Amino acid sequence: PAQEVVVVELRKTLLLPLDDLLVVTREFIHPEASRSALDR
Repeated sequence: PAQEVVVVELRKTLLLPLDDLLVVTREFIHPEASRSALDR
């Protein structure tokens, strides 16, 4: 849940494309994150 909030705020703040957000999320937040999970 806390990780979800961080990812949502990153997406809103940085306006990254989904693939770039996935790279950042996997590197710094959750290595097993999936693209489909980010798109929700």
